[in-house]
Amino acid sequence: MKIFILNSSGNVGKSLISRELFYPRLDNCKIIEVETVNRGSKELKHLNVEQFKTGDDFMNIYLQLMEIENIIVDVGASNLAGFWEQMNDYTGIEDMFDLFVIPVTSGDKEMTDTYKTILFLREQGIPEEKIKVIFNRVKKSVENEFAVLLSADFSFNTNCFIKESSLFKDLGLMKQTISDIYNEDIDSYKKQILEEKSPQKKLLLVKKDLANRMAVKIKRDFDELVSCLTDYEPKQEPREQKKKEKVQEVKEVEKETENEISEDDEEL
Repeated sequence: MKIFILNSSGNVGKSLISRELFYPRLDNCKIIEVETVNRGSKELKHLNVEQFKTGDDFMNIYLQLMEIENIIVDVGASNLAGFWEQMNDYTGIEDMFDLFVIPVTSGDKEMTDTYKTILFLREQGIPEEKIKVIFNRVKKSVENEFAVLLSADFSFNTNCFIKESSLFKDLGLMKQTISDIYNEDIDSYKKQILEEKSPQKKLLLVKKDLANRMAVKIKRDFDELVSCLTDYEPKQEPREQKKKEKVQEVKEVEKETENEISEDDEEL
């Protein structure tokens, strides 16, 4: 899958969506950042990220688009016009992308710029089904916080949203991702917390425990969000798989019971 992440407004969460939402769910994925202002994800050395400036080696980016199956192109707001102008010099490069993802936050300017970005993509001939808007930093309600944007002429999916979370800021400071701190066992810190004698170390363990619990919840939400945007099917975590198997087991028992009752009725 090839994903283009863009918005003519800055600070809406493009880098977050690149590295946290799509990158861990695409096999052997690479992020290409076209950015001259913000740091982006290149500082996370354990991720496969390469950063370019507008005008720098466009041929290299094009070659990687051809060679790499799963690639995310994250273009900064200040670089979007110049990068797209380069793309327009060559016929059909925009057709190489499967999705054009536009993150948006609830500020008036950000919402206005988002609709301008949608109109721009329409003018470039991008099919509407390839354009996906993600409502970012939602506090309570997409419908209330993004009412101005939702009134625009576009088929928005209000299920495509990311809730505001302090975890993202903490991860940025630690230069880590959700995948780095995630542990499917939400009780993994419990024994250490109960046994720790030092109040300071105990508090640190509690913070790690709570961060992991947030990470587990956000990972599940992100699995659902990517499924909503693509054909992605999340891998079943052991805990979830056991739940699924248990439900199936109960259904089978109920079915057997119904069959037995039906046979008894026939005898009567």
